[in-house]
Amino acid sequence: MLSIGFGPVSYRLVTELACEAWHWNPRGTWSDPQHQQGYWTSSSDLGAPIALSYGYRLPRRGNTIDQAANDGYSRIDDGDPSTFWKSNPYLGEAFAGEPHPQWIVVDFGRVERVNALRIDWGNPYATSYRVQWWNGEDAIGSPAEGDWIDFEDGRDDEGVGGVETRRLSARSVEARWIRILMLDSSKTTGGASEDVRDSIGFAVRELSAGMIDDRGFHDLVRHGTTRAAQTVIWVSSTDPWHRATDIDEDDEQLGFDALFATGLTRGRPLLTPVALSYGIPDDAAAEVRYLRARGYPVSQIEMGEEPDGQNASPEDYAAFYRQYARAIHRVDPSLRLGGPAFQSTANFVSFWRDGHAGTAWVTRFLADLRAHDQLADFSFFSFEWYPFDDLCRPPQPQIERQPALLASVLARWRREGVPESIPWIATEYGYSSYTGQAEVELYAAIVDADFIGQFLSEGGSAAYFYTYEPDVLLRELRCPTWGNLTPFLSDEQHRVRYKLPAYWAAWMITHEWSARSGEQQMYRAHVRDARNIGAYVLRRPDGRWSVMLTNRSATASPPLSIVFGDGRTLSGEVRVTEYSPAQYEWRADGENGRPVRDLPPVTRVMNPIRRITLPPHSITVVTE
Repeated sequence: MLSIGFGPVSYRLVTELACEAWHWNPRGTWSDPQHQQGYWTSSSDLGAPIALSYGYRLPRRGNTIDQAANDGYSRIDDGDPSTFWKSNPYLGEAFAGEPHPQWIVVDFGRVERVNALRIDWGNPYATSYRVQWWNGEDAIGSPAEGDWIDFEDGRDDEGVGGVETRRLSARSVEARWIRILMLDSSKTTGGASEDVRDSIGFAVRELSAGMIDDRGFHDLVRHGTTRAAQTVIWVSSTDPWHRATDIDEDDEQLGFDALFATGLTRGRPLLTPVALSYGIPDDAAAEVRYLRARGYPVSQIEMGEEPDGQNASPEDYAAFYRQYARAIHRVDPSLRLGGPAFQSTANFVSFWRDGHAGTAWVTRFLADLRAHDQLADFSFFSFEWYPFDDLCRPPQPQIERQPALLASVLARWRREGVPESIPWIATEYGYSSYTGQAEVELYAAIVDADFIGQFLSEGGSAAYFYTYEPDVLLRELRCPTWGNLTPFLSDEQHRVRYKLPAYWAAWMITHEWSARSGEQQMYRAHVRDARNIGAYVLRRPDGRWSVMLTNRSATASPPLSIVFGDGRTLSGEVRVTEYSPAQYEWRADGENGRPVRDLPPVTRVMNPIRRITLPPHSITVVTE
């Protein structure tokens, strides 16, 4: 792994994707220690090195679907009135400094006729709420393309809790999605809890929706204790309250001490996460204390991971961000904080209007920080780049499309107000977040090289390849495509069998194109009359020029000349390193697929170079 030549490492946080709390240290304290439950704070005291850390399932979970193992379910329609969903108390006015309405969205899966709702409220319950239906294409996938419309009798200003059945309109409405928007809380608890967090927010034990007529109430919601058995529910947030018995031993992460002991960080600062959606600010502060006490180099903290995947509103994420920033900076004011680690890079990230001037997520997030005088706490902008979701489609059109797609996404974020004065960091990048054959072929290498060259030349500061470790072939999609986003094909024990094109693309970037250390300058480049050629120009610390060229086409390029802005061409002896189908060929065979040709890039010295022809599907580096 070290031979690839990567620099700093980014620690990724799968618990945020799994709707789980993270015990980054197995030692710590519960807010209710007598019952081993409540809100968890890992210990910042130094003890035995942390080898592993685990996620903990949330018994007050609201979402049916998550972005990890996806083996949980919502407590809102599990059919069990003894369980309940509760919103995150850190979005209540007592912590956030202002009210944050919370919501539940029911997705029937198809358009249905709806005119009634039944809610079994928990504590605290909503004393004021609205019931709405979605007028648009896709409430979750396309939140900017529609609006929430109140049912004609969908507003309640005198909620009293308990089980409530109500007719929403005289006539039924045809809708696939309905939303319960909760505005004011009863601030009550259902037991003898003295923890104020138990009384902040909203709680629902069970929810039904459908039709009411002379024969009674007809429920369209499916209730069950598995993802497949229940109607899909989405929620605005989830209470991170949990118990010691909720440990998910299938959701393990490498402990901080074990990570630094591997040597993979090379002594450089770790880009470090804190659990934000399902954690608490005190735990984030304790994490920073621990890392500082160990003497580990940490300079940047990524605040949570993929809030867009959690359907978090920009205002809710900003409320979390502000609280966590204050807690972390009380421990170490020098730490640079950033986010939001968007997962949706191929599509623009937006959110429901809900009375705001626009739907652009980042614009509203930045506006919230600015309004609360905490914009200075936003020190870097982070996102993930996986441009292709459908790996069942031919890869050739995809690799040709990536440069224009990236340019449009970066331009959109600039228009939406992301400051160019702060670093822009791709904290994950790769061909796709799904597995497929293109990832173990030359297509992935070209996508990686193009992304790095283009992103850095357009002002990007750093990019982190995912995944780093050796792995086996996997099949996730319905089409017969096996692959993995890894530089190494391994056996089941993760022992390397082959170096894949993703390895050699990264190796050429770190060993041939760029210098290993020192300040390097990127220059914009233009390729004349060759649409599928990428050119990325770098001036190394020693003053030498280095040009990385990609050929996305399935045919060889015409002869190309390299001409600099002042009219100068490369002169004297140059080093040319090339990686193409002459070095690599993949044989598909299901889970037994493997390379039948797996050679390293070839290097030759040329003197002088006038024109160069690029092989099909190739990466070439020319260095003075």
